[in-house]
Amino acid sequence: MTHTPTDLPPLPDESVDRIERAVMTRIASEPREAPRTRRKGRGWLVAGGVAAAFALGAVVPPIVSGGFGPSLVGSTSADYAVPDSAPEAGVAESSAPAEHDGAVSAVEREIVQSGQATVRVDDVDSALATLRGAVEDRDGYIESMSSTSRSDDGQATEGRIVVRVPAEDLLATMDELGEIGDVRSSETSADDVTAEAIDLRARVDATKASVERLTELMSSADSVGALLDAEIALTDRQAELESYERQLASLDEQVAMSQLSVLLVTPGSDDDGPPEGLAALWEATWKSFVASAGSIVVVIAFAAPWAVVIGIVVFAVRRIRRRRRARRSDARDAS
Repeated sequence: MTHTPTDLPPLPDESVDRIERAVMTRIASEPREAPRTRRKGRGWLVAGGVAAAFALGAVVPPIVSGGFGPSLVGSTSADYAVPDSAPEAGVAESSAPAEHDGAVSAVEREIVQSGQATVRVDDVDSALATLRGAVEDRDGYIESMSSTSRSDDGQATEGRIVVRVPAEDLLATMDELGEIGDVRSSETSADDVTAEAIDLRARVDATKASVERLTELMSSADSVGALLDAEIALTDRQAELESYERQLASLDEQVAMSQLSVLLVTPGSDDDGPPEGLAALWEATWKSFVASAGSIVVVIAFAAPWAVVIGIVVFAVRRIRRRRRARRSDARDAS
């Protein structure tokens, strides 16, 4: 069977031009659509990756935190247990400062106590002896003791004594002053030196460790220069260590032994109050006058040489002026 082609009718020029433009437009549009398709494909890939990451984040942490459990149920229970552990950790962390504060507050406070009092007694010497015996009975000691006599018979009218007694016996010792005489005034004070003591002890420990290291360096020095440098540094550290130890020993002594200062006065002494009676008032006035007169005499004796010098200068100046005036008057008369 033979096929006979049919003759197509000729196309007008306008149709051919329209077909060519459509084909060219189709060809020009194909490269633009291809990137869009690729971009859409990449977008789906990114979205799928994000979803997979979320899925892994939801599954992997429970397995890691809960261990490699035999079933999914165990992993899920571990997942619920994870948030509960965070508050416990927070509680543990917050309790650490509280424990530290408790340790600091548990340190025994070191207090330096002291006292002073004024006691009126009839016999200063007897009161000093009684107070000295009371201090020695309490394992204390005398730091200083003195008495002053301002009476005609030479009897002491004022005495002062400074003692050291154990810190726990300070108040009891002050209470015993009432048995010696009439306590006119008394006061106590306390100074907390805990921080200073801790600092000194830390310095002592650190300096001791430095001394030990320098001693080891001296034993292993491989040259004379290194040996001399280590020896110089060791000498400085030993001096610092001795200084810190003395300061610490003095501070410990002040904490263990409290200082008590007592002033003893008699009823007729000046420190016991103003003078009583007309005779005492006249005596005080006369003493004040004599003291003032003595001061005036001292001032006059000090100013006398200066007065002589100033008088000579004034006299010379006046003589010179008189001579000038006399010459001027003679010159006027001659003219």
